Amino acid sequence: MRRVKKVTYDGKRVLVRWEVPRVGADPDEYEVACKDPPAPRLVLALATLAATVIDICELERAYVFGLDVRGASFSYGGEAEVMGATITALKKVSTARSPLTLNTPHLPSEPYTEDDKSDTPCLSEGAIEALEELAEAALDYVDGKRAQLELLDDAKPKES
Repeated sequence: MRRVKKVTYDGKRVLVRWEVPRVGADPDEYEVACKDPPAPRLVLALATLAATVIDICELERAYVFGLDVRGASFSYGGEAEVMGATITALKKVSTARSPLTLNTPHLPSEPYTEDDKSDTPCLSEGAIEALEELAEAALDYVDGKRAQLELLDDAKPKES
């Protein structure tokens, strides 16, 4: 079972870090940094997270325009290995040449323990689904499902 730890895409390069847990030992860690363009699924998964950034950071809805989600960092903690995440986005501002960098606070998908249930802010159901989609799209990228390769696959003759 592969668990994504980080996904970023800056329009030029995709970075995916993941781990494979091992029984009784630290997980094996892997990374791919590649300039092959991603499949549309990965780009859409990042863009979908813009609404989550707006919600978590308590920003006005109109702020979503011009918000460029660049990636997410994942963690897994507690006995149940609960997934948590931080999302990174850029926002162009007219007052500077460089964009504003937004990092959401780290939030778990559910409380780490029974004791935490009453006071632990968590990711929304929609945010969890969007992050899971991003993780799946990132692993597809690692497995070779990329924009240019899909075009080549479509050009191959189909076997009967």
